Amino acid sequence: MVKVYIPRDTTALAMGAERLAAEMAVEAKNRGADIEIVRNSSRGMFWLEPLVEVETANGRVAYGPVEAKDIDSLFDADFVNGGLSHPLCQGLTEEIPYLKKQQRLTFARAGITDPVSLEDYQAHDGFKGLKKHWKCPVRPSLMKLKTPACVAVVVLPSLPASSGRLYTMRLHRVMLRRNTSFVTPTKVTPVPSLTVWSWKLTHSC
Repeated sequence: MVKVYIPRDTTALAMGAERLAAEMAVEAKNRGADIEIVRNSSRGMFWLEPLVEVETANGRVAYGPVEAKDIDSLFDADFVNGGLSHPLCQGLTEEIPYLKKQQRLTFARAGITDPVSLEDYQAHDGFKGLKKHWKCPVRPSLMKLKTPACVAVVVLPSLPASSGRLYTMRLHRVMLRRNTSFVTPTKVTPVPSLTVWSWKLTHSC
């Protein structure tokens, strides 16, 4: 099965991506093409939206801007197998100059994943930082934060009282930066190797 990516980004939707995805699915069924349409986020090249990408052994091949009227000609040009003869073909997506000259950090997964797929997120290093954090025996972990009557629960390794006060001071500073005040710990519950510190926050977060 070949994966075909059609963005669900607001700009792509404004340019007809929803209709494009629906009609492409119908045409693929009529032609017996075995494809899976994945609704990814946008790559940020809005002048090419809707940007259709097809997964191939050499990487994704991009076509854009694609309209519903272009579907027949795309199939005729064998776009399902990454055909390069169609006038809307942009070549390999990663080789498009706009993308090739960039080093994306916070937007590293933009356009790559299905934004509502947790499995896709994890397959691209999602939760990697969180998993690393859980292995750290010293840093406190924010376990729960509710609004508007906020209760913050921080789990710390069992530490001397002085260390506990140090973490309390640090959390106090963080809360002040967030314009959120709190009272001193209202409850300390010892559990094996851990101490649970609970603060009642006086403002919504």
